[in-house]
Amino acid sequence: MKVDPDKCDLMHFTWRKGSETLGIDSNPPLVTDLYGERIILTAPASIRWLGFHLDRKLSFRHHVTTVAKKGTAIVHGLQVLGNTISGIGPANLRLLYKTVVLPAITYGTPLWFNPARPNTKLVKELEKVQWKALIQIAGGFFDSQTEALQMLTYIPPMTTTLTKLYKSATPRFPRLPLYSKITRRLPADFLRSFPTLQWLVPEYHVPFSRPQGKSVNPKALSPLMRMCTVIDKNMERGDPFHSQNAPHSLKLSSLPFAGRLFINPEACPRKKRKSLISKQRLWLNMKEGRCTLCVFTDGSKTVDGVGWAVTGIHAGVTLFEEKVPFAERASSHDAEMMALAHTSRLVRETMLGRFDIQEFRIFSDSTSALTSIFDPGPHSTQAASLLFRSNMMTLFKNRQYCRGRLLWTPGHGGLDQVKVTDKNAKAAARLGKRLGYLFPLTGDKDQNTHQPHAGYIGSTDNK
Repeated sequence: MKVDPDKCDLMHFTWRKGSETLGIDSNPPLVTDLYGERIILTAPASIRWLGFHLDRKLSFRHHVTTVAKKGTAIVHGLQVLGNTISGIGPANLRLLYKTVVLPAITYGTPLWFNPARPNTKLVKELEKVQWKALIQIAGGFFDSQTEALQMLTYIPPMTTTLTKLYKSATPRFPRLPLYSKITRRLPADFLRSFPTLQWLVPEYHVPFSRPQGKSVNPKALSPLMRMCTVIDKNMERGDPFHSQNAPHSLKLSSLPFAGRLFINPEACPRKKRKSLISKQRLWLNMKEGRCTLCVFTDGSKTVDGVGWAVTGIHAGVTLFEEKVPFAERASSHDAEMMALAHTSRLVRETMLGRFDIQEFRIFSDSTSALTSIFDPGPHSTQAASLLFRSNMMTLFKNRQYCRGRLLWTPGHGGLDQVKVTDKNAKAAARLGKRLGYLFPLTGDKDQNTHQPHAGYIGSTDNK
């Protein structure tokens, strides 16, 4: 293996201003000997790295100018595809802009865009590209008002789009693994929930201190720290590299689940729900249903809070009936997922203690929870899926002849056991004690952080 000098780049990053006037060379070349030859590497005005054009002061001016020229060239190419007389229509031109031009000009914008203090010069460069695209889509004139073109094409202002991309990038931090370079540089408040060893957590989240002086604001935040202010420190963590999410991890078609554990998340059509309830009620009163451990779960979100409840019945006797309050900012889907995870622990403990029970059935009125409960990948309430899989693994390895099934059942106006469980879930939501203050991976839905366009759409409707 040899080093190719032609592919080597040199760049000095510095905050220093006016170094040349003081007789200090802040951009010296690199002189070295390689393979018996003297090589001199001179630092250019900018270098390209992973699609970014980085200058010495990380101002991203050259980067924005470059992507703006690229976007302008693509917009000019759209003129070949259609115009006001022939070619593709405005809807397809708008689709091409959203899928081709917009991703090209907004690549990596969270690194330089600050919603609190947007750089107007850089934003205007991108607005010019969007303005040319809007004229092409709407068939407008060069003196058309930008606001009118935006309303006709249903394309928000560039600042709104950049804010959306900025807020959409921040929820990815909780999904990064613990050993990630970004995770280990997060504030200490974001790392307290990680059950890990002390040596994994760095003492400081920034490897070097920012220079102090009159020209530097000591309260200025780095782009990473500024993005952390958008999300809450208690947001749910995800683990895409968990061992149960590996390609070789067990699935429902793998042993010991194959032919023994079934999940049927499909909901019944509304017209056939009465018939389904009658069949389920008849099965529960039959001998097979009385010999089966039947568990009913439900999660509820009210004005007072969030909670879930679990009810287990065998041979007409209630074995357990529990209700648990959940995190204050959790969703009803999170409560349904945690209810299934809690049920898996109760089923495991009950069936390992009573060998006369050979089968269990879990009833839930949440199709989304039944679909996601066995998925070990990163999603909302991933911890519930991992807990469910672990409990089921322990149960089916120790009970070789047991079977289980997860079924959907109508929530309101359904089985009597479901009504009791729903009542307990609402009672749990009204309890004062909480398990935590959890934000789902999907973001704080109560504050509409997942819909930055909402304010713009509302303002245009009033005009």
